Amino acid sequence: MAPNFAPAHATLALIQGDNSRAAEPELRRAVELDPSYSEAWLWLGNSLAAQARYQEARDAYWRALELDPLLQPAVLNFFGTSSDLGDAASIERLFRKLKRAGASADLLFSLRAEGAYRLGDYSAALKLLSKHGVDGNGRPKHLLWLSWFESISAIGYYDAMHRVTGCPEWYALMVSGKVLPPKSFEGKPVTPEEFWTSLFFSAPAARSMIELGHSHDLVKLYRAGFRDADEFISQVDRRDMLPELASNVAVALRSEGLDSEADYVLRGRLVSLKRCWRARRSGTRAAGWHWSGRHKGSSLRRSPRSKPRSSEAGCRMAVRSHSISRGNLHLAGFAAILAFRPPAIAFSITSRKNRRSSDR
Repeated sequence: MAPNFAPAHATLALIQGDNSRAAEPELRRAVELDPSYSEAWLWLGNSLAAQARYQEARDAYWRALELDPLLQPAVLNFFGTSSDLGDAASIERLFRKLKRAGASADLLFSLRAEGAYRLGDYSAALKLLSKHGVDGNGRPKHLLWLSWFESISAIGYYDAMHRVTGCPEWYALMVSGKVLPPKSFEGKPVTPEEFWTSLFFSAPAARSMIELGHSHDLVKLYRAGFRDADEFISQVDRRDMLPELASNVAVALRSEGLDSEADYVLRGRLVSLKRCWRARRSGTRAAGWHWSGRHKGSSLRRSPRSKPRSSEAGCRMAVRSHSISRGNLHLAGFAAILAFRPPAIAFSITSRKNRRSSDR
């Protein structure tokens, strides 16, 4: 490897995984050699965030944005980290920079809606989406698709999911525990990895299998996807999906008489939840996946923060109340959106938290 070639060090870091501690030395060497390497600053932020060094991660994302204000994964990661740190000043600083750089209105509205969603204020998120989140034909805007999906899921309007977002017709039935998850999606078999990390599968799919008496099959998927309980805890927690998925797996394991393994998985879940609560109290965010911006040329579609953002089982979801009174929601203009049935949309099966997006 060329010792003084910044991209070589960055490439080695990406091979190790930019969401890992091991990537930090190579990425620091990359930005030392080339301080204008915005993507390396982004990836360094991801490595620092994976180590729970959130203030440092936020600062690294800001260095990336100083070099390229429209580096969208850096925008998302800086916004997310600042939001979870409760750093309102940094968020406003971000918005000022984006406006000066000519960011699209859709990106700005997306961040506003995401901010409301992170705070559990689904009414505010839906008000923003109803006012700004549709195109001239009444369809959800491409960049705001995941905000629609998450907000509708949060308030429990599952019957509107397909009509509004164009997600698979079977999804609402599966989330309601009426049908099993399909074994194939978009003409391809669903692999164990896709099952456990996908926006349209993971925790909702696991719950439906348990509710419909297929715990044995869920355990088989668990065995096929992970070598042991330690790997399950490590991999799923890294995607911020452990709090919810661990409960499902534990129920399935107990149904097979594997009580000790179920207890072990639940202990891992408890550790994850305690970390989340400590992060909330200290003003830091729980470790998780971050947008890497690795593949140039891909579009930034905030859809499958996996997520993740499936995001149906993140630590944020674990510590936020899901109980919402529909009567208190301010849904002016939302009824017309619910009545619209958009055409079919092609989706990635990858979850929001695990998706790697573009830097352009």
